[in-house]
Amino acid sequence: MTGLVEELQREALDPQIPVSTLLRKVKLTAVKLRLDDTVAWADSELSGYKDDVPDYRVVRGILQSHNHHWGWRNVGGDPQTIAALSTRKVSEPIGSLEALIQGAARRGDEPLIIRLPPRTLAALNESNGGGFDDVAVHIGDNIVVGIVEHVRNMVFNWALELEMAGISGEGISFNLAERERALTSNINIERFEGTFHQGDVTGSGNKSYVRSDDKSTNINSNNLFSLLSSAISEGTPEGNTKVEMLRLVRELEATQGGAEYPNTYQRFIAVAADHMALIGPFVPALTALIAS
Repeated sequence: MTGLVEELQREALDPQIPVSTLLRKVKLTAVKLRLDDTVAWADSELSGYKDDVPDYRVVRGILQSHNHHWGWRNVGGDPQTIAALSTRKVSEPIGSLEALIQGAARRGDEPLIIRLPPRTLAALNESNGGGFDDVAVHIGDNIVVGIVEHVRNMVFNWALELEMAGISGEGISFNLAERERALTSNINIERFEGTFHQGDVTGSGNKSYVRSDDKSTNINSNNLFSLLSSAISEGTPEGNTKVEMLRLVRELEATQGGAEYPNTYQRFIAVAADHMALIGPFVPALTALIAS
């Protein structure tokens, strides 16, 4: 009988399985293994964060004001102030973020708009001499995709670590030895956040930036597959796995936008499972093509 850990691994590889569904299974697994920190993390992702958020949920967009004649225009001023106001803690539940991604097709190229609270707007007007009636931070859809896919990667890595520690389960149960092993191994999911890059995502704190002054390589649909091929060529040892990964990258490029792409994506992730640290920066962009 398949256990919860194997189910998590398999479902984390399937882009059609919502991350919110994975998180409910993470919570079930963590409760049975008595991993309280992981239970709390899953609850926060499912219900929304009430206080501080993890670093991967801190994003920076473009601060713009709205004028009924000219539409949205960038807000100028002190760079440090603008940078601070452009930074947003995304505390919404993962299900809400998934709904925003699903709605991206209806919005077209329009970004997500997060308006400044009245008190913050008042302080901005005071420092800039007034004149702003409507100011908001504009966030690209790719940043939201990056957050959701980062959580998927965390779940996947955590499930792999559980199996490596000899914790698999049977059905929805774990035996006493597995529960004790989980506690002594201190396998809590926060250990597997890693470092990911989506668009202009950079920094030791894993903060996400869009249209920032960041100098890192920008991964977009035009250079995605060439960058991924280069990373695999340079970062994986010679052998059948490397050859298959490169072949599947070519197949991904050929099938993007078509009905076969999700299937190819799933096969690529399965083959590249042992190289998630290498391909992780590309996963959000690859997943975004499923919905495009």
